[in-house]
Amino acid sequence: MGNILFILHMQITPPSWLPSQLQAIKPMLDGIAPWRLVGGVVRDIILDSPTMDIDIAISARPEEVLATLSQHNLNVVATGLKHGTITVYMPGDIRFEITSLRKDENCDGRHATVSFTDNWQEDASRRDFTINAMYLDMEGNLYDYFDGYNHLLHKKLIFVGNPKQRIKEDYLRALRYWRFLATIGLPNIDHPSQDAAVELFSGLNNIAGERICTEMFKLLSGVSALDVINTMISKQIMQHLELNLTHNLTALTTDPMLNLAIMLKHQSGGATPQAISNLTSRWKLSKAQGKLLHSLCLPKIKIDWKAPMLEQKKYIYLLGWQRYAQLFTIADTERKIYINHISLLKNFTPPILPLTANDIGFLKGPAVGAALATAEKYWLENNFSPSKDSLLLYIKRIYS
Repeated sequence: MGNILFILHMQITPPSWLPSQLQAIKPMLDGIAPWRLVGGVVRDIILDSPTMDIDIAISARPEEVLATLSQHNLNVVATGLKHGTITVYMPGDIRFEITSLRKDENCDGRHATVSFTDNWQEDASRRDFTINAMYLDMEGNLYDYFDGYNHLLHKKLIFVGNPKQRIKEDYLRALRYWRFLATIGLPNIDHPSQDAAVELFSGLNNIAGERICTEMFKLLSGVSALDVINTMISKQIMQHLELNLTHNLTALTTDPMLNLAIMLKHQSGGATPQAISNLTSRWKLSKAQGKLLHSLCLPKIKIDWKAPMLEQKKYIYLLGWQRYAQLFTIADTERKIYINHISLLKNFTPPILPLTANDIGFLKGPAVGAALATAEKYWLENNFSPSKDSLLLYIKRIYS
């Protein structure tokens, strides 16, 4: 396993942004067994990037942790007892995920059978990346078994141990590699790690869609998402994610759903209904997400981005500012379309149709809705100018 790198000379003072509830639970954990912060929160402390995602490792069996903490009137839930994990829910929407030290007994590429240990290095050895295999106690001592601290500072993503072995234990790690790369950037690539993530990426074909979706949305939110996606395209692995991308993208946004729509529209063959359906099914998107993705890729109203400002205002009225802005962003990343009056449009407040159903008392049933739709069309064709009285007169003329 290599020598332990216990950095005693490095004191990392726990930052003030750690939730105060951590100090409240500290005496209870101290009474059970040695425990340390682990994984993402340690990375964020080193980078001074505030987070409320707090993971804790403890050298006690999960049943003991569950029983002891339950005696303190805490909201404790056995969220994954066979894998050693319990979750403590605290006031203020704070939660702590506490996992017993583990070692892998058997891995099939999707799931692991674990046993529990009191050996911290054994626990670190089963983790995916060196930057995730660091522990920090509340006195500020950093326990770094695989030089993760230096790898993090130099933005170098390296698997713990043998990269291929680590991925074969759980093929999702082939995707997690790219997700973390999108977070830390690509200045210093460890080629054995990247080569393994490319070679074994097809293992994702047997991974549940929900797990893929979670990782991809995190990837598409990363500061280096564009560079990572383009690297994945160049490595010809995107087809395993139901994306047939063959050419580099020119831009992405900070919105993962928008980014997904951009990728679908850029893929070979475009964003066809079948392509959208295939991705929605494979990623196990929710009904709401699938509906949104479809409306972003194939909107019912086709916008002419070269139309004059007055026409753009009509699009904004019909779509709403948010959807209009989303569609503009997608179109801009597709064809680099710039509307010279877009800054003026940002100050435009869509007017409200001055006619309501209550104003059409002389009609009944479905005729009311039809009349309103007719009035709205007439109102738009005349650039929002007809008044309520003019619209009523127009409707009465038609329905008389």
